Amino acid sequence: MGLAVVLVLAFGQGACRAGFVRESRISEPEKDTQKVEPEKAEKNDEIPKQEIGEVEKPENVETTSTRDGSGKLVRVQIYGDELIREEVDVGGIPVKRTTLRGNAIVLHNNVRISAPLIVLSAGKTGQCIGGVRIDDVANGLSIFAERGDYDREAQTIVLSGSPRMQSDGKGRKPVHLTAGKMVRNMGTRISTLDGDVRIATDGWTILGDHARFEDQGKRIDIPDQPIVFGAGQFLSGKTMSYYTEEKKIVYQDEIINIRQEEVSATPTPVNDSLEAFIRRGDHASGFVDISGPGVLTADQIVHDFSNREEPITTVRGNVLFTREGLRIAAPMLESAGKSGARLIAREGVDSTDRKQNLHITAGRMLFEREVKLLHLEQDPKIEFLKKDSDVVTGSLSGAQIERNFDTKQTVARGGVKLVQSDVTAVGQKAVYQEDSGAIVLEGEPGIQQENGFLKCEKIVYYPEKRRLILMNRLRGQLARD
Repeated sequence: MGLAVVLVLAFGQGACRAGFVRESRISEPEKDTQKVEPEKAEKNDEIPKQEIGEVEKPENVETTSTRDGSGKLVRVQIYGDELIREEVDVGGIPVKRTTLRGNAIVLHNNVRISAPLIVLSAGKTGQCIGGVRIDDVANGLSIFAERGDYDREAQTIVLSGSPRMQSDGKGRKPVHLTAGKMVRNMGTRISTLDGDVRIATDGWTILGDHARFEDQGKRIDIPDQPIVFGAGQFLSGKTMSYYTEEKKIVYQDEIINIRQEEVSATPTPVNDSLEAFIRRGDHASGFVDISGPGVLTADQIVHDFSNREEPITTVRGNVLFTREGLRIAAPMLESAGKSGARLIAREGVDSTDRKQNLHITAGRMLFEREVKLLHLEQDPKIEFLKKDSDVVTGSLSGAQIERNFDTKQTVARGGVKLVQSDVTAVGQKAVYQEDSGAIVLEGEPGIQQENGFLKCEKIVYYPEKRRLILMNRLRGQLARD
């Protein structure tokens, strides 16, 4: 990335003329002025000293050392195939200027800033012109831009002209970031991005107005309603944090997720430049689908893709999913597996299916997407609704309930109870065929009333018609009014 720096101004005529000091020690008065505590200074001085090497004119390498406002050591090397020092008039004030032309380099505490031309004023600020590159190997960052404005004392470089950043990490694909403007702080190791921020990573593109990339926590924070696009999916939230090394994304507050189409398993090959790739975004693998086509809102979404074979997405707080007459609400939903193969609610789910006129509640839910099978446990109950109404005409409950969306069949097992008005039918198994609208109750089925019990071999119930049929070997009696 590029801008160079000149450091401390040492004293001595030759040094003053150049505005640099070759590995000069800081004078005692300077230490007093900056109030550098010995213990702190000693700790801050522990900076590995990389050197500018393999250059055409090694004699043009200049090294200076100074401290920033917090007392931290700042060590800078500069180089140019052509190195020009001159005094210029700026607003009536004479200023020392150093021009580095041809393979111009500034090595700021091991951060390498390079450009075709770097102009340094008074050894403190500089302009990198004609295409800037910054390489921060220790933090896995490379930054490119048309121009960079460098400030040695602030330890910053401001990048403009289509700046783009690449963050590399062990065992993951690079993360690509672009923005209208980037500011890299080499002291705090924090980058801020403003204006048309775009992040391309692992199958989706993240858009926002601002972002903050912290090297130490390997975390990118995006406030102000960032938007995520990927393989037919749109997602936004009030804020988002992306942990690049943990491979985890956390969305907070006012979340909305819209899924419009299925994920394509076969990516379309694209050949373009690095900049075009970053601007376009990589849509090869697709975002994990935790819901299918529809809209999902929640307070928080955490997407953990550290295990590429078993990514996990967890949605918490006021979770609500809606799709074509289907409504699912729960405190928490979890999606596991590629393309959201399993959808789990561990705390309780409340769902309404207007197409089938069903209201479903349970303490635990598991939906297996590939086989389209819904498992309900912990006091599961299905209530049958009057068409286009919330009026309950009957209910079905049991120890377990399974709903197969392919066969359109629902099966309840264990302590099954079927309730309609003042009539309760019980048994060990009930099968509900959605096409015919009939429920068949088996396993020692019977009809319960307050003062009677009637058993048979099979009970058939039609919820819409509110009709019960008892079949074969009736025994027992019901109380008469």
